[in-house]
Amino acid sequence: MHKPKAPEKDLNTTPKWAARIRRLRRLVRRARSALIRHMLRGAASALGSTLMAWLTWWATHR
Repeated sequence: MHKPKAPEKDLNTTPKWAARIRRLRRLVRRARSALIRHMLRGAASALGSTLMAWLTWWATHR
């Protein structure tokens, strides 16, 4: 009598976990893409600032 109750319980808990995992995966994907975009933007701005600094230095020290 005790054994047939376990799969039922499992079935009840599985969809909830699946939905949670799906939501987490979606959030992780979005966060990762946002982080990558942010890092790329930061790298681009840093590169641009260094390039501008080098250009100004080169212009003044010719």
